[in-house]
Amino acid sequence: MMVGLVGLVGMGGALFAVESPEPLWVDRIPVRPGGNLIYDEGRLELHPKLLLGLGYDSNVDATATNPDDDVYARGVAGVVVYWLPAIADRFSADVQVDAKRYLDRDDRDFTGGRLRLGWTRESALGPLATVVADGMLVDDPLIETGRQVQRARYEGQAGWWMRGTSNVIRLGVGAVGEDYREDAGVFDERERDYLRPQATIEWWYGRADGPTRLGLRLAGDRIDYREAGSPYQDGSGVALIGLVRHHFTPLLQLNGHLGIEHRRYADDFSGDPAFDDQTITRPVGELLLRWDPEEYSRLDLGIGSVVVPTIDANAAYLVQAWMHGRWRLQRSLGVLAEVNVFALERSGTATGATPNDLTLRVRAGVEIWARDGLVIRALGGTDIGEPENGAGYHRLLGTLDTVFLW
Repeated sequence: MMVGLVGLVGMGGALFAVESPEPLWVDRIPVRPGGNLIYDEGRLELHPKLLLGLGYDSNVDATATNPDDDVYARGVAGVVVYWLPAIADRFSADVQVDAKRYLDRDDRDFTGGRLRLGWTRESALGPLATVVADGMLVDDPLIETGRQVQRARYEGQAGWWMRGTSNVIRLGVGAVGEDYREDAGVFDERERDYLRPQATIEWWYGRADGPTRLGLRLAGDRIDYREAGSPYQDGSGVALIGLVRHHFTPLLQLNGHLGIEHRRYADDFSGDPAFDDQTITRPVGELLLRWDPEEYSRLDLGIGSVVVPTIDANAAYLVQAWMHGRWRLQRSLGVLAEVNVFALERSGTATGATPNDLTLRVRAGVEIWARDGLVIRALGGTDIGEPENGAGYHRLLGTLDTVFLW
């Protein structure tokens, strides 16, 4: 759920076959493919996808007063590709274009998309090597302000496994970065562009077919901001994390990690000693309880904490609790609900400023699986942001999406 140093270089394996997992996911909507586009004697599988939707936002700019509401149309088109050139190698690709057009607020019109490429080499015990390259152009809201900001995100990761009967060692290297495409009010278009290389080593103990596995992770990274003279300070961090995975039953599992992260920056934020955040040390971790009773049904309960870059300090300590549920009521009907609570504490503040924010995001809706390859989702919700400085915001959201997948 949250991306910090402890979650940056962590990659799972792929299936030991060309068949895609079912259902596939389109904009977080589960869809069973409606077609059978398989070629090259079953080694190549294609899944074209299309989403058509309408949406409503009661507070487009996430302002505390005089909110501006609008409706928009959205379209997503792309294709998912799986290719098995050899029995142990699996390639995948996910390509899509995402466009949003507002009725009145033409300045918020957006065209983005995603390109994700992956390769996995498998063994009978699991993956031996994985490479992933992922690039996205998004307009997601900032957790600190709720304002939608257009930006590119990119990530490259590589992992190698050394496997024994009960011991597994994984090495990982990679980098993530962001490139903002517009000003965000509190910072300009170039100030927060950064590149963040990282490396990790993990050791796991426990049989792959056993109920419990324990592990240890050592991770390090460096964040470099591109613009000279930016108030955002370059820095580096290291984290030591304990890991656990436990299956209570085949349908109920617990994943967790807990440890400590230390970060050091070139200076206090903006060179201002009042921030006093050149070095920070925080506990980090996550516990996720997941129940998968049947296809299309899942319940996630989680709590976690992570150190993340933020808009007006060197870093922020973000604590999140969440409940994500999807329940299949009938063969073709399901309901879903999500509750996310974010508590953000900045590493430092200017004199007289307050360091804490609280954000609540709630979603609820209905999904209709009309047939294989066709799903309709109606979703509504609210975002409430309450910074301690009083400049909070409230928005109501609604979407109606139709998804086609072949």
